[in-house]
Amino acid sequence: MTPQKTIERFVEAWEKSDYHAMAGCCTRTWLYNNPRAAETLRNMGHYRDWTPQGFDIVATEPLDNPVFPDGTAFVVTVALRLLPPGRALTITKTPFVVVCERGPYDPGIEGVWGINPINGTKRE
Repeated sequence: MTPQKTIERFVEAWEKSDYHAMAGCCTRTWLYNNPRAAETLRNMGHYRDWTPQGFDIVATEPLDNPVFPDGTAFVVTVALRLLPPGRALTITKTPFVVVCERGPYDPGIEGVWGINPINGTKRE
């Protein structure tokens, strides 16, 4: 799995409102702090109310943060085509932080890639 593939799986699950599959793409830390992850995602208005109509990955850059060892965290910027409730299609650039973790609060390149879904609610 790669950071980009993690984003792809997350957005594809979001398109289907498959909150369990979306939760499976989240970081171990976020899942640890949100034991009812699928329900939490369903209750987040951004993911519940906005429907993706496709996306393109426009950039992948290392996250400049001393907490994460080299190669364990990236910012993947995605151009999302979103359909908000009662409005026309909107294209936004959304930076997702994608982290490789062995477990909660334990980044490492031999871990599992996951996104922090809170970052996905921010749009440029």
